[in-house]
Amino acid sequence: MIEINRNENSKTYQLKGAKKRLVISVAPIHYKESYKKNEPWLDIDHTHKVDDGDYWFYDRMPIKLRIKKDNTVYEVESRRNQNKITVELISNKTGLDLNLVVKKHGRGVELWQEADDDRTVKWRVKTTGQGNLSFREDPKALRVNDAFPEGEEIHVVTRKVPVRAGEFIWEADIKKGDKVDPTVDESVPSGADDGQLFAGSYEQTSQQIQSGDDSGKGGNNLWIRFTSVAIPVDATISQAILTYIAHDTASNNAVLTDLFFNDEDNASAPTNATDYNNKSVTAASVAWDNIVSTTQGNSYNSPDIKTPLQEVIDRGGWASGNAIMILHKDGGSTGSASRKWAAFEHATLAPPAISIDYTEAGGASSIKTVSTIAQASVKTINGINIADIKTVDTISNVS
Repeated sequence: MIEINRNENSKTYQLKGAKKRLVISVAPIHYKESYKKNEPWLDIDHTHKVDDGDYWFYDRMPIKLRIKKDNTVYEVESRRNQNKITVELISNKTGLDLNLVVKKHGRGVELWQEADDDRTVKWRVKTTGQGNLSFREDPKALRVNDAFPEGEEIHVVTRKVPVRAGEFIWEADIKKGDKVDPTVDESVPSGADDGQLFAGSYEQTSQQIQSGDDSGKGGNNLWIRFTSVAIPVDATISQAILTYIAHDTASNNAVLTDLFFNDEDNASAPTNATDYNNKSVTAASVAWDNIVSTTQGNSYNSPDIKTPLQEVIDRGGWASGNAIMILHKDGGSTGSASRKWAAFEHATLAPPAISIDYTEAGGASSIKTVSTIAQASVKTINGINIADIKTVDTISNVS
């Protein structure tokens, strides 16, 4: 399997013979040094860091990130423009646990702070330039609660105290054991590309999406949208597999679901519950029932969903580079039967991805005309293995 193409969210591989494989993620998997048109796409590695004196420098992501080794200062700079945000702790660090998490897709950083007493924490936030970086002024906070394994989301009093243009002090009143996260993110549309109707309510910013029923609240319905899908017109799909990463460990009752595609030439993400419910679906669907027990962090593959996907590729308005969207609907799950999957917003677990095997119409070769190749032992044409061709006379209009 040889990689032959890539864009921000995908890789394309040449398989044996005429077949190719396109692997697409909801989140970016590549970045560019400065996002100029002709620069190559590079692999994101959110774990790679360089020792820079008192700082660690993360240099293989869509953002440039410098973090002081005691986690009291972090600097985020966009590669797309000169936008930069510096966040510095100015209150007492003693008794404050700072746990920094670099987001897996390299689009931001979370800095969870937990105190051993009740206190007010203060951070100085400086912004230079204009662009797509943002500081979360009203952050998520978690409090220990046995009913919520990851903590219960609570309201924490925060204040923004202006200092001068481009600078303010951010204050948060936290109680012992609270975990509060002053976060800097690069704003990208991908977060809207997965989400759910949770018991009928539209949710697009949660770190998890959930199949099945939750505590008898009714079935959940998901969407997963993949952009810039480089599948040619009239291609034949031989396999399509959706992959989730388990958000948590679960082994409860049978989960009954159905997988459709949005029956549109170029799918758009829903903006509310009504929009989701009005999305047209393919005539074909694939049941994914009795989903196996899950272990947090492990990957789980759907059944083959090539048939409903082929319906989309066969549409008259399909074009390579369009978007596709899976509509993963509940099929009658009851009694708290559910499975939770990592979404784009999760900091450390990968979001949904799809692997599609396809063959271009007429075979994978993009040859338009080949005339009189004689007595050659040709092994490849356009990267496709051809066994010992002796004579080829005027092959035309093969695409």
